[in-house]
Amino acid sequence: MADLQTMSPEPVSTADEEAFNILAQNVTVDQYRFHLLKNSMAFAFFDYLFKTPDPDVHDFCAEHDISISTLRRRVEPFKAYLQSKGVTLNTSAWGLEGSELRIRMVILNFFILGYRGAGWPLGNDDYRRCLTECSRIAHTYPGFWFTADAGLSKQDLLAMMVQHMRMQQGKVLPQEVAFTRLTQAPGAQVLPDVIEADQAWVSTNESGFFYFCRIHFLSLGTKPTATDHWLVDHFQRRDNVVAHFADGLIDFLVAQDPELLQATPKDHELLRANLYRITYSYWLFGGDFSKRLDFYDEDRNAASFGHLPGLIDAYFESLDGDAAAMRPYQGIMRRVLYGLVRDDFPALDEDHQLSVAVLIEPGTFTLRDILHFLDGISFVKLAESTNEPNADVIITTLTSPELINQYYGDDHAPLIQWQTIAQEEDYYRLYAELMRRHEEKNAQAASAG
Repeated sequence: MADLQTMSPEPVSTADEEAFNILAQNVTVDQYRFHLLKNSMAFAFFDYLFKTPDPDVHDFCAEHDISISTLRRRVEPFKAYLQSKGVTLNTSAWGLEGSELRIRMVILNFFILGYRGAGWPLGNDDYRRCLTECSRIAHTYPGFWFTADAGLSKQDLLAMMVQHMRMQQGKVLPQEVAFTRLTQAPGAQVLPDVIEADQAWVSTNESGFFYFCRIHFLSLGTKPTATDHWLVDHFQRRDNVVAHFADGLIDFLVAQDPELLQATPKDHELLRANLYRITYSYWLFGGDFSKRLDFYDEDRNAASFGHLPGLIDAYFESLDGDAAAMRPYQGIMRRVLYGLVRDDFPALDEDHQLSVAVLIEPGTFTLRDILHFLDGISFVKLAESTNEPNADVIITTLTSPELINQYYGDDHAPLIQWQTIAQEEDYYRLYAELMRRHEEKNAQAASAG
């Protein structure tokens, strides 16, 4: 309530439910989250560190009236995360050290997640400058996939902001021939230099970073975009480790399921494009790097269960030729690859899933909402019918044991009682319970095997 008071231009005089509703009606979840972040000393420090040309921890501590020892304790978790991605803080002023490419990805993800739905890190003038720069590129180089204004997202603009911010701080990328894998391909049109700089090699290299940011993030739609089509064509023309590894993984998984042997290359084109993205990124960085997935707890243990993760391991072990260069990244790529391929190969991922039967009155909003919720949980599969005998758990609004026994018999699966009107915390508790039962089921299967 006190937080909402400070965020509202018209504070209320009493602290009751009516006052809360008045204050909260114009505050989004992202705005409130950002309000809490701004009051975090760790967030304030890294926000300062990333934005300031010559940051100095002593200046920051003096301005915020905090000791270095206290700040060190506050920033330790994120500092450890940076170190795991190859970025460190120097011992004198706590400035950033490491590969410029790695540093930029850390900063970009920090701003994408920190400023989600909450303004622009460098203010409105910089935001308008980024829009102007994108418009310049679009009008100067019409017809290229990267100029599609309709597909421009906040993360695209933030990538440009981070790039120009670092260039203005004198932190240009070193000459990186690996970017030519994006700008040139046999038989394809060479992508032009689109980022302006005083030196030609800087313009070429920074243009490569611009293209990388536009293809790096996974395509989350249901159909391939113009960028996806370009990406598939580009890397297949290059015929190198990226295409060999990604194409090989799809072929390997298709071969495991006889029903998929008639599949055409187009059947997995969106997956292929995303595999090219992730393979190129790990190849470019030579290992792990900062990504948004690092900050999401969901499915953190997903690749620990079932047949599909084992197939991914088997594929890595079978690598030969130039694709064998990806073998050292097996441990850090395994969970990411599992998350990418499982939707295209559901038959290979069924053995570990928790089978859930739902016994709720048909045609109700309650049934619609719970089915929508369960559909978004990767380790859950819905029982094929209400009276599915092999269900691991039954979710129901019925309270009569007799009625439930009529559907499932006396020896039915454990019940999870559900409400006709569920609140957000009810869904959270349900998710936690389903996760617990899923892990318990697979632990029992492992001990039995």
